[in-house]
Amino acid sequence: MAKELFFVGTYTESLAHVQGRSKAIQIAELDTESGALELIRTSNPVPNTAYLRTSADGRFLYATSEIYEFEGRAEGCFTVFAIDREQRRLEQVQQLGSHGKGPAYLFAEGSGQQLLLVNYIEGNLGSFPVSKAGRIGPPLSMKQHHGSGPNTIRQEAAHPHAIITSPDNRMVYAVDLGIDRIVHYSFNADDGSLKPMPELDLVLPPGSGPRHIILHPQGKRAYFVNELTNELCACSIAANGALKLQQTLSTLPQDIDTESHCSELCISRDGQDLYVANRGHNSIAHFRCAADGSLESLSKCVECKGNIPRHIALSANDAYLLIANQESDEVRSFRRETDGSLSDSGHRLTIGTPCFVEFPDRGGAQPKKPLAEIH
Repeated sequence: MAKELFFVGTYTESLAHVQGRSKAIQIAELDTESGALELIRTSNPVPNTAYLRTSADGRFLYATSEIYEFEGRAEGCFTVFAIDREQRRLEQVQQLGSHGKGPAYLFAEGSGQQLLLVNYIEGNLGSFPVSKAGRIGPPLSMKQHHGSGPNTIRQEAAHPHAIITSPDNRMVYAVDLGIDRIVHYSFNADDGSLKPMPELDLVLPPGSGPRHIILHPQGKRAYFVNELTNELCACSIAANGALKLQQTLSTLPQDIDTESHCSELCISRDGQDLYVANRGHNSIAHFRCAADGSLESLSKCVECKGNIPRHIALSANDAYLLIANQESDEVRSFRRETDGSLSDSGHRLTIGTPCFVEFPDRGGAQPKKPLAEIH
């Protein structure tokens, strides 16, 4: 019986958008034959672990805490855990301030030298050095975003929501929901330096609200979701690392009047199937990808069997998609069929306010790939 280890980030405290009903990160296993889910144990109490990321070498788990005060300072924090796969445990190694309020996203860049982080509320981002022992040092570079958008509730200020690197690891893409822009920075992993490249920024229609971004497994495209307009976008990647918008597709069926907002997206290892979670419509949208990485039309929206799918993740072997239904207090497993379609396995795991699923064996960083090999 094959088992895959996974971690579930949870909300433990009440915020404006959620009433936390958990205590810490939950450690669990997926049976890759049946889709059954088993809770193994709860980690040390850490508040509001809204985002998780495995280190580039797979030895550590990084977790943001969506909080606004840490050790008496107006900032959030993030925690480093050593992963004990044999004992199915997390050992807390370090906890440090995020240098801004409301940390929302972490990215372990491919060389393993830097950890990139964005603070959603503060509107800033930074690079933090990583030692060979996995310890995190003070930030080497911090950048502040400025501006606003037409949505006075969600876009009253800059709100970076995600950060990743280009396939060659020389460019950083910071997705800012508040200013409708994917901000480009040149990046040096050796010293953590970030240099703004405003002439390369991808500027989106006002009110789009871009949220999260991923790359095609072969680096052929970048994909991101617009949270406020329920859209999936595909971009080509120019030789200089700049993102060029190629496609924008709705993540919802036609004639839907339900209030809904995109949350997460993920793609299969073969690059053929891409999935997007719709909160409100409470569905998972399935898109097929062509050989060049371009998107085909929406294949199907599958009911997620719960309320507010905050996060989705494919298992390490791509056999199952796990859904964190935040307001149903559950994680569900869906089988991924040979054509990429999803079917409910019937298995669920009760966990309070789950908001993130991380499979450490899927890999925490994208491989470095020269852009010349892509074009």
